Amino acid sequence: MHSSIPFANHDASYGYLCDNLHDQPVPQPPASLRHAQIQSNQTSEDSKGEIATATRNTITRWKDLRKGLGSRHLLDKAPFSLWNDLSEDFREASDPEIAWIQATYHAAVLTFEWPNLIIHTDIPPVPLPLTVGCVAARFVPASHVWKSRIVKNGLSNPRIPDPVAFRIRKWTEPSDEQVQEITVKLMELANIQAINFTGAFIHVELKHDGRTYKRHSLPGRLGGISTLYYVGSKDFWSDMSDHALTRLNDPSDELYAGLGGDRSNYLRDGLRILQPGVCLGSLPTVTADTNLDSCTCTTAGVRLRNSVGNIVVTAANSGFPDSDEVFHPTTIAGEKIGDIYERWQAQDVAMVKLRPSIQFSNGDYFQATTPRRLLKLSQTAYGQWCSADGMSCGIVFLTREGRRVVNPEYRTDARATTNVNIPGLTFTQEGLYSTFGALGGAVSQGICGAPIVEEDTSSEQKDGGGVCGFVRMVSAAVAACPGLDEIIDRSWELY
Repeated sequence: MHSSIPFANHDASYGYLCDNLHDQPVPQPPASLRHAQIQSNQTSEDSKGEIATATRNTITRWKDLRKGLGSRHLLDKAPFSLWNDLSEDFREASDPEIAWIQATYHAAVLTFEWPNLIIHTDIPPVPLPLTVGCVAARFVPASHVWKSRIVKNGLSNPRIPDPVAFRIRKWTEPSDEQVQEITVKLMELANIQAINFTGAFIHVELKHDGRTYKRHSLPGRLGGISTLYYVGSKDFWSDMSDHALTRLNDPSDELYAGLGGDRSNYLRDGLRILQPGVCLGSLPTVTADTNLDSCTCTTAGVRLRNSVGNIVVTAANSGFPDSDEVFHPTTIAGEKIGDIYERWQAQDVAMVKLRPSIQFSNGDYFQATTPRRLLKLSQTAYGQWCSADGMSCGIVFLTREGRRVVNPEYRTDARATTNVNIPGLTFTQEGLYSTFGALGGAVSQGICGAPIVEEDTSSEQKDGGGVCGFVRMVSAAVAACPGLDEIIDRSWELY
């Protein structure tokens, strides 16, 4: 199994895996990773020196962090940048630059699929850089077949005139008004489940409702952006599991067997204060075919306060389907810490009122950036680097890769969706993020509820910390989180 699977950008701040996902790093990685270390002659001395400058609470991860594309990770040694600041676009790599990447990373194949660079190698560096030449980098084995997101089903027709008059600038996200106009135009042509704006493409998910479409019957460009159509029983990103990167570490391996993520009880250890990233458990349920405890574990969000003084902690609403009671870390190994006060279904956010004896602080978020404020969907730029730390997989790095419109419809009985000014039109908007760095090479559902937080430029310059949202869905190498616009508009803020 290990010979045909990709490599995880595991903990790019330190360079090795954590035995307990939220404990201090330990220098002994699993056997599969140790094998890669031997092949790559261990980490370079320069990298060790740079990594040594990072501590648990003072982490420097970037040489150049941008509010958008073109950032350079601390371990990015490339003597060039494949991002052109003048044209605000990626550029073709020269022959000498391709040769440098191949020689440096022992690459058998390079796949340039902007905004990502996929490096096929059997000797990955340890630790892995998040960028190479200022481009988000994924390392996969030389034998791995990278499957593109380009859907080829013959529905798209670039000869059909673009139904909207405006043009969306490449590698940016459309405005709210442009999103609305494209949504309306598509709803006139097809039954729409979701629309994904991903920089160079628009992926339209058609409802799996029996309606058929003739070949080449739908416009191939919207707002000047190449548009592809997908029809399936799953949503587009779930179906991408067929394209997904397999786990680096087999969950049946001895190191991971029975681990189930970080279920430490932080009310018994250390400062006895809860924080973003700790485990939250629901009441156990008994299924029809088993009597086993099936307690769902998700990740704690942030503490909020509104204008009338209500104080809550956020959690993943989907993690508490049958009860309002919330436990830490689980019902068996912990205690009840509060009850759900309010549920935001579209945002997948449950607001939990804690018991008076329970303390919660936003001041520390394990190895992710400390949250400092809430951001609306439009306040995060395409290509922005963020981090999240989930109870099931430790720290994960994310880049903003667009936005998603979900379940657009006309309803006369519904309250207008935030930032939608067309009467009766409702939909939910989500941010789309590519994920890097999960333990095992894949992000598991236990991270749901974790805050996605903008990275700081440096340990001294605290210019990040914006909470873009909370992880709702993870599939393959993509995470989605609904926008916080409506929560912010209802006067909630970090406290």
